[in-house]
Amino acid sequence: MQRTSKVIDLTEENFDAEIERGTYFVEVYADWCSRCRQIASTWEDLSQELDGEVFVGKINGPKEKALLSRLGVQGYPSFFLFKAGKTYEYASARGLQDLAQFAREGYLKTDPMPFYKAPNSMVGRIFGQITSFPFVFEKLYVGLHEEQGYSNLALIAIMLAVPVVTGIILICCIDIVSTRQRPAAQSYAHVNHNNGRGGFANAAPVRPHAE
Repeated sequence: MQRTSKVIDLTEENFDAEIERGTYFVEVYADWCSRCRQIASTWEDLSQELDGEVFVGKINGPKEKALLSRLGVQGYPSFFLFKAGKTYEYASARGLQDLAQFAREGYLKTDPMPFYKAPNSMVGRIFGQITSFPFVFEKLYVGLHEEQGYSNLALIAIMLAVPVVTGIILICCIDIVSTRQRPAAQSYAHVNHNNGRGGFANAAPVRPHAE
């Protein structure tokens, strides 16, 4: 009887929300990687072994380039344990018990990533949002060009139209604000002119010095 997989697929969309649920042990892999294929069944067994203790997930590196950048992955497969805002990288034996032992307590013997590099720290999340912009545009391009059938010329026209339209809207907003302020300024100047004293309409008259 085939068991239901407990390995959770992590993507740019669900990564931050998922790792907030608790301790996560994650493999970053690629479909073409032979070593990744060799450990695939072990990783499935690990998810069963750690069920109820540690979440076990996987990230498709070539598809999730933004996460790949956040994690600083240099090769496949790569393994990371996320716990309480800290990230621990695993680079040792890949047997089932070795992996399970690291996830349970072995990580305590290793130094976590610096907080500014850890993808599950506050700094790491901000950095992740910044570095994800190019990949968001890439996905948008693929969706519009390959899936929706837009030509490159049409996409270029859209890209050029966006800043133009934004500029026109901004100019209109500035013009509306300045137009509303102009009558108030003119009314103030008219009142001062009628008083005959310019900007000192309410000033008290100057008395001569007594001799």
